[in-house]
Amino acid sequence: MKDGVRVLSLQRGVWLVPSEYVYARYNFSRDAGKEQSGPLPRWTVVPELWRHVCHTYSDSTYTLYWEGKVSEVVFSGRLQGSWPVMMNGTLVLGQEQDNLGGGFDRNQIFRGDLAQISLWDRVLSSRDVVGMAECRAVGRGNLFSSDTVTFELHGDPLVQVSWHNLSTLCQTKEHNVVFPEERSLQEARTFCRRFNATLAVPTTQQDNQRLTDQLGLFKNVCVPTAQWKLWLGITDNIEDGVWRDLQTNSLITYLNFPPLNAGSSYTCASMKTDGFWDGDRCTNKRCVACHFDHTDFLYLRGLCFDNNFRMRFRVQDHINGRPFFRGYNSYIIIWGNESREWQLLDTITNQTLLSTSVVPQDDYPIGKHRWIVQEVVCGRSKGDELLLSLAPCEDHLFTCNSGDCIQDHLRCDFRYDCADGSDEVNCGVIEMLDDLQRQLPPTGQQGTFLSVAPSFTLTRIADVDDIYMAITLEFRLTFTWIDERLRLRYLKVKKNGTILSEADAEKVWRPQYQLVNLEGGQKQVLSQSLVVRSALNGTRPHYNNVDMGQ
Repeated sequence: MKDGVRVLSLQRGVWLVPSEYVYARYNFSRDAGKEQSGPLPRWTVVPELWRHVCHTYSDSTYTLYWEGKVSEVVFSGRLQGSWPVMMNGTLVLGQEQDNLGGGFDRNQIFRGDLAQISLWDRVLSSRDVVGMAECRAVGRGNLFSSDTVTFELHGDPLVQVSWHNLSTLCQTKEHNVVFPEERSLQEARTFCRRFNATLAVPTTQQDNQRLTDQLGLFKNVCVPTAQWKLWLGITDNIEDGVWRDLQTNSLITYLNFPPLNAGSSYTCASMKTDGFWDGDRCTNKRCVACHFDHTDFLYLRGLCFDNNFRMRFRVQDHINGRPFFRGYNSYIIIWGNESREWQLLDTITNQTLLSTSVVPQDDYPIGKHRWIVQEVVCGRSKGDELLLSLAPCEDHLFTCNSGDCIQDHLRCDFRYDCADGSDEVNCGVIEMLDDLQRQLPPTGQQGTFLSVAPSFTLTRIADVDDIYMAITLEFRLTFTWIDERLRLRYLKVKKNGTILSEADAEKVWRPQYQLVNLEGGQKQVLSQSLVVRSALNGTRPHYNNVDMGQ
């Protein structure tokens, strides 16, 4: 294709086991050695979204472009190593070389698509880079171009080659997913919101056709007795015939109503089997298509991921007739047709790690649910129970049991902010290590005995009895000590601090004391209080923690 680009697809597929034997190779000649200058950059990338990156360098400057813009000038000065750069190495796409054309590791592979890989014998201008990033120029290098060279392809059929129009690399496909369960329009909006999504609204004929094709898989499942199948996120309740987006209230520029729309008197709309739109009663029940931004994802908390990228999951089309959740690594969450429950699988070992049967069969494992361990995971044995949350809530938000997200300062504020009231459950301030913590005294500094500092303040001489040689005193007795075992949660920035409940106060170890030389050995306690002062700044829970509102 004259104006087309060759796309190399490497190790794609949900069930694919990563391999170090899948790559495309091109030999320039011999090993040129390792040359590297400056720190390695960090970019934000998301699945299924093309990104353009360009490196330009001379003997004195190395500039990095990201999406057509200067990301950083990596360095200015003399380039380490030889100059000019020798074109005598081996280019490997899909693997990381630890030696010439080899030394691969399946944990350091590339999975995805590559295109427009080129080398020039000159420094490209900013205009050149922008033209390629915006898909206005094919940009084939005069020294090397992935569109023209002949690669050695290893690992077929896990390396696929296809040709595409250049413009498709800059066209973002709408990520709409059909959920084949019937809901009213209001239920559908709430349902999508809990995925951090909105009701789908096709914006082009191509988007509409893709959604129609996806709907076709469920035409006998979604309202089998009617042509109206799928809710659309639009309404004309403000002005009849003027359709607006339910989420943004913006005017809809692409419409696919037939010329004679018999249902135009309704303020809601749905998609029919043939892809045309029609007015629909808002209280009817239809299937749901949610629209997801490519940059959005869900967080799976409660396991032991070693970095927060592994806890990210995306909603994708369909396995066993229902959408599934694909992790950034090897984990997926799917519906089991035979077991009739949701399962967490490791696609590398093909093992079911966890399962849950507490989610209703017409629902999805969004929010907090109890899961049963099926294989040893995170040090937990088979049959153990784990509480996991799957929701779009970031680290600074609290996840309601339903999957809704609220600001973390609303946690345990004596008001119901979650619709299910779960933000006011388990609001104890004192977190105990074990039951012995309130019975055993803490140790002092460097493991020595605990030092308790008393303070005595005389407030009033209430009475002097010269017959019995006794006086009645009122005084304040204060004990101060350090207990490094205490962990405090849900602290509020208030003038008077956070009030401890009686149950919380009972969890704190307190010294026992005795007053001697009392008349009759009796004392009268007028009042008592416990004040806990934090000596350290607050920290957020670990990203794997289910309860991020602490």
